[in-house]
Amino acid sequence: MRKIGLLGGSFNPAHQGHIHISLMAKKKLGLDQIWWLPTVQNPLKNKTCYRSFENRVDYCQSLLQKNLVNSRLIKIFTVKYKYSLELVKFLKLRNRNCDFYWIMGADNVSNLHLWKNYYNFIKSVKIVIFARNSDLTLIKKTRSWKLLNIVGAKIFFTQKLNISSTFIRDNNV
Repeated sequence: MRKIGLLGGSFNPAHQGHIHISLMAKKKLGLDQIWWLPTVQNPLKNKTCYRSFENRVDYCQSLLQKNLVNSRLIKIFTVKYKYSLELVKFLKLRNRNCDFYWIMGADNVSNLHLWKNYYNFIKSVKIVIFARNSDLTLIKKTRSWKLLNIVGAKIFFTQKLNISSTFIRDNNV
């Protein structure tokens, strides 16, 4: 079985933090590959602040090339599913020889209960959360924590990188 990490998101824009947790996930979980899965539109985010889907995908590719990331290690897939559960089901059907790990930053755990069919999503794939030490207290207060704990979500601690897509957009970096 190939071990594949899935990093879904808006990538609006992609940044060093995405590369950082991808490489950490590879190391910590012994992954064969990480698949970046840019979404056309996150249903929980404002549509007006989005760069075009094509622009975001192109930027992902240029960021990886600029940082000399091996294209066999991190691949970008443009599967246009709106909801994560549908995407995971599709990927599992198409890739029966793969064991999937959903990689996410701790900041996404706070709204995980708002994801469509989040309960079934959490049970459908191994969840891996990357958190800074201060995030653990916040994660444990979320509505999703009990279920994440039951299914055995893994939490890895990482250094704080002072970068985010929101910061980049707000400051025209």
